[in-house]
Amino acid sequence: MASKHCFVTVGATVSFHELVKAVLAPPFLKALQAHSYTDLVIQYGLDGKQTYASAVAAAGNTGVNVTGFELDKAGLGRYMRQAKGSGKEAQEGVVISHAGRRESR
Repeated sequence: MASKHCFVTVGATVSFHELVKAVLAPPFLKALQAHSYTDLVIQYGLDGKQTYASAVAAAGNTGVNVTGFELDKAGLGRYMRQAKGSGKEAQEGVVISHAGRRESR
């Protein structure tokens, strides 16, 4: 089966908790699965680890491989290339980014 990635980035310095929760909610995960996505990779940012962990636990078994990370000092290039679908066994996916405004808490 060909891989197909959805990469979500909230930025490294400011977390967008609502975006992380939204992409780990059952309707979004079901939509990914319905469109043949195999992987969801989330950059949750410096203060997003707890939000990410809680949302992953609540999501349970999704049928999509979910992984996340705080920051990658090497940059985001490899995640972007995965979403682009580089390689013989990969389909083009999507990159989702925050809109640039910090949420109020």
